[in-house]
Amino acid sequence: MILFDKDSIEADFKAFPGATDPLLIACLLQLSVMHNDLNFILTSGKRTPEHNKDIKGIADSGHCTKPLTAFDLDIRNKATGEHIGMEERRKIKEFLQFWWEDLFDWVLYEPPDHHVHLEVDKPFRKTVI
Repeated sequence: MILFDKDSIEADFKAFPGATDPLLIACLLQLSVMHNDLNFILTSGKRTPEHNKDIKGIADSGHCTKPLTAFDLDIRNKATGEHIGMEERRKIKEFLQFWWEDLFDWVLYEPPDHHVHLEVDKPFRKTVI
């Protein structure tokens, strides 16, 4: 698991320029700063097309693009370590939609899945493998 915070996101972006879509980096930075009471944990990032097919991912998944345009995140309360509830995930989605409008697809999975899929919407992608 990779824990996202402002410093780690900036360090990764500098270490691997072009590896991740800048819109995704900017969004994750904003989340980590504006919601500093939460941990954003990467549960799925880059996938090969073969692995994506094996796990029944969609054919044009942002997990298989270059630069990477999709992440799956586990969002937890920093103080308790508990997953945040669906209502709090909806509020974060609304927050993102306010700031980013339609730049992202944001999928909230129902429990028992607690992860969130965040993807740069296809018209805004730069390059696809």
